[in-house]
Amino acid sequence: MIKSTSLVSTISLMEMTGIADSIVSETFRALEVFISAAIIYLLLTVLVQ
Repeated sequence: MIKSTSLVSTISLMEMTGIADSIVSETFRALEVFISAAIIYLLLTVLVQ
């Protein structure tokens, strides 16, 4: 479902990075947060395939 439409993929990616950005602003740990978000997105796309 994530890969079936580019709009859904873009929205979920933008939402994920938005949440990650708000966590970074609270914790100041950008690398850990964005790597975690990337791993979660990768797992979502692999599981949906």
